[in-house]
Amino acid sequence: MRLPNPLARYREARAAQRLKAAIRDPLSLVMPVGMGGVYSSTVTDDTYLDAYEVNPWVYACVHAIATAVASAPIVVERQVNAAQDEWEEATEAGGLKGLLEHINADDSTYMFLEGLTAGVALHGNGYALLLRPSDSAPPAAMQIIPSNVVEVMPGKGKRSSVIKGYKITLGTGRKQYVDDTDMLHVKLYSPKDQLLGQPPTKALETSINAFNAVAAFSYQFMKRGGLPAGLFESETRLTEEQQRQLKAQHQQWRSPTSGDSSLVLEGGLKWTPVGISPDQVLALQYPARLREEICACYGVPPALVGVYEDADYANARAQRKLFWEETVSDYLLLLAGAINEQLAWQFQGGPWRVRFDLSGIEALQEDKELAATRRREDVRAGLRTINEVRKEEGLEPVPWGDVWWGPLSTIPLAGPEGAENVPQAVTPAPAEPEPKPEEDAPAEEEDEEEAAPKASPILSIKAAPKRLSPAVRRRVSLAFNRQRAAYIPPIREGVGGWYDDLAKEVLANLRAANPAPVRAKDPQLATLLFNVVDAGNALFAMLKPIISDEADETGRAMLETLAIDIPFNMPSARLEELLAKRDFAMRTVAQDAHDRVYASLAEGLANSENMQQLTERVLEFAIEGKEQYAETVARTEAGIAANEASREAYWQADAVGLEWVAVGDDKTRDSHAAMNGTTVVRGEMFDLDGTPCTGPGDPDLPAEEICNCRCTVCPVF
Repeated sequence: MRLPNPLARYREARAAQRLKAAIRDPLSLVMPVGMGGVYSSTVTDDTYLDAYEVNPWVYACVHAIATAVASAPIVVERQVNAAQDEWEEATEAGGLKGLLEHINADDSTYMFLEGLTAGVALHGNGYALLLRPSDSAPPAAMQIIPSNVVEVMPGKGKRSSVIKGYKITLGTGRKQYVDDTDMLHVKLYSPKDQLLGQPPTKALETSINAFNAVAAFSYQFMKRGGLPAGLFESETRLTEEQQRQLKAQHQQWRSPTSGDSSLVLEGGLKWTPVGISPDQVLALQYPARLREEICACYGVPPALVGVYEDADYANARAQRKLFWEETVSDYLLLLAGAINEQLAWQFQGGPWRVRFDLSGIEALQEDKELAATRRREDVRAGLRTINEVRKEEGLEPVPWGDVWWGPLSTIPLAGPEGAENVPQAVTPAPAEPEPKPEEDAPAEEEDEEEAAPKASPILSIKAAPKRLSPAVRRRVSLAFNRQRAAYIPPIREGVGGWYDDLAKEVLANLRAANPAPVRAKDPQLATLLFNVVDAGNALFAMLKPIISDEADETGRAMLETLAIDIPFNMPSARLEELLAKRDFAMRTVAQDAHDRVYASLAEGLANSENMQQLTERVLEFAIEGKEQYAETVARTEAGIAANEASREAYWQADAVGLEWVAVGDDKTRDSHAAMNGTTVVRGEMFDLDGTPCTGPGDPDLPAEEICNCRCTVCPVF
């Protein structure tokens, strides 16, 4: 289905803002920051803002929290059964979901959440002005308001029992009043104030001042040429000529540009250093201690702000997990609560609520090896049944799945009716792991041999070349697409940022060149756009580390899904070959983006459009790229990397062949559905409509065969 016209949505948002301005005159409030004196600093103390601007650790902590919060997908849900407290995810294009997906014409959801969270983390309070097409209409847009220009008015409001409204200091010095229902106010807890949250930096005032003093002292010391303060001492009174010579010599000595650091003292003069030197300050560990205090107050582990003194892979991963569990999750609950209490009720068709989806956050995922070991040991120890494990993995129960298994031989001890259908247990050799029971009954299309009860799929397929059972194939497909889905968001975000950068470059070039005389098909137009090679290189630089990480993680995950206990490492040669192909592909993406913006601007110039109209064309290009093309690129690249890693993992596990596995829903290509179940032996190629390939996601396949593909392969042992 074709996406809605981004330009139309952009213009609708603009129209909503203009209508709001005509009603309540909040023009100064919706102007972007940086337009020159829009906001004043007269309402609150700017100490906290200064801390953010001059203290690197305050900045790093606030930035880490804000960007982490902004990266969590926000989900809008509608209550469908109040008695059972049942909710379902909203699918409507408008309403609360539409507002949170399209904040305003200038800010993405990511930018909005980042800015709002930064205000809370820095000031203890974050504000967003709600803009309406009319007084009775629900909000159609939101605009972040800097915390230092907002004054909370106590009293009983339309919604709040303690806040009547808010006064916002405009750039002119005039104060604009808004009702409590026209402001989203997110605040931290304060033991002294019902109206305002307490900033974390309040508890850090002494530490921040001490840190800044140390930094200022070091700066001044280096500015003096690295020379300590001191006194000249003499037992006799110096003549005026001696004083003059001493001042001149001392000034020369103190000059940072002087190449001579020596000082010749005459007439019995002695130099005595006074005060403390920077090395003595460092010896007291002031910077490190103060840094730790700032990080502790914000709940940000040192490794997340660039301090890797004691970090390795294991504890860095643990720090990221702790950061999300103890710090980011609190901010997410705070934001969700504020939106639910202050904003959601203003939309009809509810009740509505929002939550943040943390299922794809890498830092919160249990280590895959530990999870597999835990599940395996729980079943062997009789702590859980197979069906309980299957429920955890989102799989359907099996008739024999409620049987309890013995801890040593993995033989069923007892079970309910139907336990006679349990596959025959296989006692492993002393050095081999215990077998794992079959997890589902075979489909009706399987032959009699495969339909019969048998041992663990991993053990049975090692006995003779054989396909995996339907249940295991489904499990492999689900695991593959979970891995693929986990890497779609970071790629999509990276491509979206790339489109933003391209748009900024094009707009800057257009404005600098004054394109009024430029005409359609004029060669000069091409020079005003971005360089395709540079753009492709930038896109690949973003993609490369994600592909590398996905390849390693997916290979391990697929082996774990099949309970194959071997280490996996993506061979460097194989990875470099894949990366080289994606490098070329990203240049193609860059060329396509160049051609689209060129065609759009050429059309605008042919119609004699002004700069504002050309700007809207560039903005449309960026929005379309972020919302449509970024998604396609992300799904495609994630699928290609995951499939390359899966094939390599199965070859490392001594598979003798591969089987094509299609998802099989209405989105599956007909050609791929026809390939479902097709097998090849090692060294052979699949035949996809006459095109040889290594399988789904083969980077050498044409774009129409790999874009958004969800197919994968299973091993044949």
